[in-house]
Formats: sequence, structure tokens, C-alpha cells
Amino acid sequence: MKKIILYFIITTIYTSAQSQDHNRNIITGSWININITDYYDSNKEYPCDIKYFDNDKFMSLYLSFENKNQLKITFRIEQKIFTYNVIQSNPDSIIIYKGKNVFKIYLIKDLLRLQYHNNLIIFKKVSNTYSSDVLGEFIKDIIFKNYKNYIIASFTETKDYNNKVFNRYNLLMTLKEIFQCKEVEIVQLGSLKYGKSCLPEIALYYSEGSKFKSPRVLGILIENGIIKFVDNLGVPILTIKSNYRRDLL
Repeated sequence: MKKIILYFIITTIYTSAQSQDHNRNIITGSWININITDYYDSNKEYPCDIKYFDNDKFMSLYLSFENKNQLKITFRIEQKIFTYNVIQSNPDSIIIYKGKNVFKIYLIKDLLRLQYHNNLIIFKKVSNTYSSDVLGEFIKDIIFKNYKNYIIASFTETKDYNNKVFNRYNLLMTLKEIFQCKEVEIVQLGSLKYGKSCLPEIALYYSEGSKFKSPRVLGILIENGIIKFVDNLGVPILTIKSNYRRDLL
């Protein structure tokens, strides 16, 4: 009986929403829990331990809309992903449901607010489209916030790539090329200790027989228009700086 009542409620809301003005705004894109953004993008001191993310304020890490009818939510540090159906009820709110679980999400001042059981979880947008790597989009936002292009300032391993240009779209591919590894990824909830800060991390994956242990992890230090990829001793392995001339093109 409860399932029948729930189905009736959802169907009624959906029908009502469909009859509204078709020019209404639709909430889309990819969103990140603001507690994560505060962790990486503030001057506060946090414990550099992934267990820090295992509490209620990080219950829902990311939201990403596959389309206007489906929303994927990444839960907890285990990275469990669930797909919810979406009902666009108003320009500033949606209803999501999966089985018997029904929640409402509000858009207030460019932030999404999800009342998840007893927790209010707030999200900020990092992309206007669906992304399977919401944290990666956020880290790129920080790197390319003020400058669109970077070039190598120093690289301890070779000078063969000094003219390489880094931008938001080729960042990982270019890192893969210059580090001569099989794959590069932005580590989910990575946190390398650097002074009082917890740096986001990249992981470099090498083939067997490489002189580097795989994965090789470097922290991403962002300061004053310069990006440094540092090892666990804080030593800069790669430093890239803004390319003013290319930004002016």
C-alpha cells in the first residue's frame, strides 16, 4: 500500500510539473559538496587523512545530472554511485526519487541544498554538463581560475618539454606525456600534507619495470599563478607558470 501511495504522489507531482511553463529553468550540470571545496581551497588546517571525509557532512560527495531526468549521486569515501530519477517541480527546486527514497533539492543563490535525512548538504556547480570526475573538474577550476594557459618553468626529469602548453582540456594528457607514464588521474579525495595544507593529488601509473613505484603520487600546490607538483617531501618535481602571451590570443 505504501508503494502505491508513493507512486501516486510522485506521478501527481510529475504531471503537475509537466503542465508548467516549458520555458522554466532546468537544473543541470555537475556539483560538488562545499565541504570538499573548503577542504582544498581555504587556509584552514585539516587532518590530511581520507578518514576525515567519513562523516555526515560528506555523506553526499558529488551530484551530476546525466540529463534532465536522471541524477547520479556519489556517496561517501567508498565512492558508491546511485542513480535517481528527477522531477523538475519548480525553477528553483527538483524532486529526486529512487524506489521508496524521495528527496527535494533547492537551488538558492547558485547553490544546491539537499536535505538528506537529518543532514543539510550544500553543493556548488563545477561544470554545466555531466561529468564522471566532479572532483577533477573542481581541481581544474582552481588551477585555471586566473589563467587559461601554462608553460613549464622547471622540470627535474627532462628539458625536452619546456615549450609544452598546459590548459584545462589537455592537462592530464600533457602530464602523461612528459612523465612518460601509462595513465594520470586526479586522486579522489587525495590529501598530501604540505605545511598546514592538504594538497590535492595526481597519481601517475607506470608500466612494470619502471624506476618509479606505481602509482607515483604528487601533490598539487597552487600559489600566485604558479602550479607546483611536489613529492611527499615537498620537493617540486614539476613547476608550471602562467603563459600570458597565449592567454592574450
